[in-house]
Amino acid sequence: MADVQPIPMKQRRQLARLLNPRSVADAMAAYYALDHPETQTELYGYFASRDIPTGFVAVAQTGMDLFRPLVIPFTSQEAALQSLLKAALKPQRPVLLYLPVDQQSWAEAVVRLSEIRILDLYRLDRASFKSIINVLLQETETPGGRPRYEIHSQTGVRAAAGINWRGEYFAEVYVDVIPETDLSGFGGSVLAAIVERLLSERKIALYQMEESIIHIGMELKQIGFRPTVIRTILAQAIID
Repeated sequence: MADVQPIPMKQRRQLARLLNPRSVADAMAAYYALDHPETQTELYGYFASRDIPTGFVAVAQTGMDLFRPLVIPFTSQEAALQSLLKAALKPQRPVLLYLPVDQQSWAEAVVRLSEIRILDLYRLDRASFKSIINVLLQETETPGGRPRYEIHSQTGVRAAAGINWRGEYFAEVYVDVIPETDLSGFGGSVLAAIVERLLSERKIALYQMEESIIHIGMELKQIGFRPTVIRTILAQAIID
């Protein structure tokens, strides 16, 4: 009979057999299952038989939200997803749930979703990458030691780009700009800089874009990003 069990950190590598580390579709789940800091991660496995997990869910504390952990299920089965969410989520405690768009209805059978964002995944095409030179660019680090690139004005930071997570082959990047800043200007410069840094580390940059922000897709294309067919939701989830 199928069962959900916690997976100790010393056994987390057993989940690698479920993942393709070179697949863009598996990249985020692979990072949180295998590489996210142990003290900030909880893992639960879905066991169709006694010894071999066929799916899992990672519950991670991240800088994305200090009060709501990020929950990343990895399964292709409706019953497994629902069992994993029931085991991993605490009643009435909000989390940020990240999963494929076509699994939204599966999740809604056991959790309440709100603040739903639809994300399209972009992948850097190494051959199409174009660097952007900007003399105002400053290289710095986050408190956690990750690289970050910024452009400042007299009133503060105009644009910044950094890394959400960094796995074996891929890394997800972000860019923050003040409202009047054009991504193709300062924002494009900082984004190109973090992408170039990752290329020097032999990692491919990924970017999650909300489907409603269409103009950013054009700017991403100029830097060298290309859309994939992968669409996900990021939403607040609460289980009763």
